[in-house]
Amino acid sequence: MKKIISGLVSFIVVLIILAFFIVPKESFSYNENRYLAKFPKFSVENVFSSKFMSQLDDYITDHFPFRESLLGFKSRVYKTLGVYKQMDLYYGRDGKLYQEYEKPSGSDKVIRRVQSFSEKVDAKVSFMLVPTSVYINQDRVPKYNTNYDEKKTFDYYIKNLDVDFIDVRDSFFKNKDDYLYYGTDHHWTTKGAYLAYLEYCKFAGISPNHYSFSSVNQHFYGTLYSKVLDRFLPYDTILKVDDQTKYKVYFDDSGKSSDSLYNYQYLNKKDKYSFFLDNNHSLIRIENLNTTSNHSILIIKDSYANSFIPLLAPHYQYIHVIDPRYYHASISEYLKENKIENVLFLYNILTLDDDLGIVSIK
Repeated sequence: MKKIISGLVSFIVVLIILAFFIVPKESFSYNENRYLAKFPKFSVENVFSSKFMSQLDDYITDHFPFRESLLGFKSRVYKTLGVYKQMDLYYGRDGKLYQEYEKPSGSDKVIRRVQSFSEKVDAKVSFMLVPTSVYINQDRVPKYNTNYDEKKTFDYYIKNLDVDFIDVRDSFFKNKDDYLYYGTDHHWTTKGAYLAYLEYCKFAGISPNHYSFSSVNQHFYGTLYSKVLDRFLPYDTILKVDDQTKYKVYFDDSGKSSDSLYNYQYLNKKDKYSFFLDNNHSLIRIENLNTTSNHSILIIKDSYANSFIPLLAPHYQYIHVIDPRYYHASISEYLKENKIENVLFLYNILTLDDDLGIVSIK
């Protein structure tokens, strides 16, 4: 029996080795939305610095035969055994994934930069910080978890940032049973963005539109899914609001323009959230062709704003959208040159601490 088992194991090992060399290598993982490691360049310097072996290890890991299937199988086994945390993700009681929130270390940098900017410009500046799904749905993750108390971060920003702070938390807690966050992605849904839109309208004295929602895709697996590759997770649905307003949208970094706030081509790709505003761009200018208003706003943002902006767009003649991760000119000068009277910072609290864009604005 031992010889049979030993022979079987040896046969499987040989098959895996053969598969590693025979199976074509992919350069990009669509499930994980990232480029896979390349075979390391051989040089004397690389070998003696141990860089070669480290890169070779990454290459083997990324191109191991049936790697994605094995990762998904591992996730399901862990879940079956009652291990409800994998990496920084919790399996919720509702079947969704929740990303852990850690104590931030860069809040003071962000506050100083935003404060300095607001004091420099001649515009009304407001700041919206979006709470995490794991904070709003604390009752749906294991009781014994290692999440940092997000309330402390909110309290710190409200106390130390001297601009108009738009707090959406009460509205989110009251509507937590609605579809506010994706279950397999770190973003909020269009319904979550809609609640934030209502809070912004309340702050700005705008009469909000009562939108209806329509589904544009029902097979979305997002960034959190990419970490566990668990195909037993339910798909997410991409929703858009029904708005008949006509726009002209200019993407300054690529020189492209569009008549739509959406790019439907992304619905056939892995990164379906990029359906909103054609993914991230350094500078987007949106002109409302149906309004007689001459109001304008600059939104300084991360990707959370991409699904929020289509809700706000009917209320302004011009919306300027800057993502400071990619825009490296002076935002205050841009504001002055374009005579923009309103500025909204819109960021999610989960990734704000690591956002190099917001701490470099000028």
